[in-house]
Amino acid sequence: MTRGKKKENIGPCKICGCENTTEIYRKLNTNTSAEAYKGPEAHLLPVTIKINDQLCQQHYNQFVVYTRNKTKSSSNKRKESRDLAYHKSGGSQKRVCLSQNTYEQLINKEVTIEQLQQQVEQLKSELNDYDIMIKEAQISEPLRFCQFFDDQILRMTKILYDYQRDGKPVILDVQEFIELIESRDSKLKGFFNTIFKAMNPAGKVIKQYSL
Repeated sequence: MTRGKKKENIGPCKICGCENTTEIYRKLNTNTSAEAYKGPEAHLLPVTIKINDQLCQQHYNQFVVYTRNKTKSSSNKRKESRDLAYHKSGGSQKRVCLSQNTYEQLINKEVTIEQLQQQVEQLKSELNDYDIMIKEAQISEPLRFCQFFDDQILRMTKILYDYQRDGKPVILDVQEFIELIESRDSKLKGFFNTIFKAMNPAGKVIKQYSL
């Protein structure tokens, strides 16, 4: 003899009409009947259902509690995709494995904020010194050229003075003059040509003809 409370919902299912003593049936109330018409498959209902109608477990799951499995599935996906690597507590934290050599290199390269500030100040000082050096070079460049020019003129003047003191004739040929000064002082090589080009004789001839 079977004991226990007598089964109240014995069917039939309002949708499929099945009536089975081993089947589980669910009776609709105000909330569940309204939920069935709000579901995504409400348009598939073949009949009109109302309060106190009974549905088999299959159709009850399909039309009333259709969100049950979806909610659990989405919740599980969120848990699986959650990255706990940077959380101080909770869950299994991810770990990064380093070799002993790599770990020691990272420790040795650790730099404090004070050390970084000192390096920044040192770089500022070096940049300032470099800027001063550039400005001094720009100022002294014309002075160095003047000193070079004066030195070359003095060398050439001394050669011509010694040449005339020896009673030698005046040199009228340009090439002969260049050979004379360059043979007496090697530092004067190319100097006469530099002066000649600086005078721009070609430009002066063109200007004269244009007048």
